[in-house]
Amino acid sequence: MPKALIIDDEASIATIVGRFLENNGFETEGASSGPEGLQKAVVSRPDVVIVDIMMPEMDGYEVCRRLRSDPRTARALIVALTARGQPIDRQMALRSGADVHMAKPFKGKALAEEVRRLFGDRLCAGPPLGHQILVLRLAEGVGVSTLVSNLACSLAQKRGCQVIVADLDFEGGAAERLGLSSADSWWASPQLAPGALSPFLLKHESGAFVLPAPSPPLDGQVVGDTTQWLLQTLRTWGDFVLPDTPLDLGPLAPTVLRSSALVLLLLTPDPAAIRQAQATLAAIRSASNRAASVWAVFNQVRPEQRALVEEAERSGRLPVSAVMPWAPQECVRAEAEHEPVVVGQPASALATAISGLARSIAQAAGAQSQKRR
Repeated sequence: MPKALIIDDEASIATIVGRFLENNGFETEGASSGPEGLQKAVVSRPDVVIVDIMMPEMDGYEVCRRLRSDPRTARALIVALTARGQPIDRQMALRSGADVHMAKPFKGKALAEEVRRLFGDRLCAGPPLGHQILVLRLAEGVGVSTLVSNLACSLAQKRGCQVIVADLDFEGGAAERLGLSSADSWWASPQLAPGALSPFLLKHESGAFVLPAPSPPLDGQVVGDTTQWLLQTLRTWGDFVLPDTPLDLGPLAPTVLRSSALVLLLLTPDPAAIRQAQATLAAIRSASNRAASVWAVFNQVRPEQRALVEEAERSGRLPVSAVMPWAPQECVRAEAEHEPVVVGQPASALATAISGLARSIAQAAGAQSQKRR
């Protein structure tokens, strides 16, 4: 049963809203102030938050901003209620992070039905999917961090979906591509607990959260154990979790392979890579979660190389899930501006191809979620 949190300092309004939501299949709880509502949201992780704008101590705009900035609460559907019904009030609510603005007075039945409709329209409705996507490569320089950062931004545009990138490449990876970095490292936190981890996640303009890479620790076993805890925590917060890993996984290999629902093998279009990929795919399937899917993705494909990729797919030796075109100018610009192509150059052929891959991933994850239900 989906959960709704009602934050309103007027108990009578909270009671009315709660009654109508319960009649529409929601489990509800209330809070009489912004700070109380934020505390309850972190604990109960509601699917929907109904928040009054005009409240003492902390107004609803600030509540919306704080809900959206915390990875534990950011994916909730937020409905802002206010006695102010002017266009500027609606704009302020939406800019603060609300999904919809409703003016008072309102009809409880209409509010509940609108919440149910909006919630049902979300691709990622209900508990977080926790769909972990691992991108592997056979050699450096094939664009893994570029693909991870672009996929994250593209998936974050799906309705109601929360995306988290965990940068585990100690040399710097997806976080740099997204223009996000931090002088503080979660690895140095004295208390490795979810509450202590959340402040280290930075929010990108696309809506995706990013955990920058820590300084490299020395003990390999600690790396494996800590990474397992880290990814497990992030999967309880996000619908799509993308670890950006180094070429040599080392002690990370068992953890990231067994916990991933989808493994993308990123290849370049040359005969040697294609031959090596066939054996690598078999090894990945053997080492990863049995329920995991393994897809081959070609990157940096020039027009004259498409025939090679098509022949590999036609022969049945290598099932190809996506082909990314050679786009050096777009990539150079994106890296210089720290702006992924799907954000800064959405009409480009590369952005279109990445968006298509993201759409396929979202559809596959949604289908798996339906089966589990």
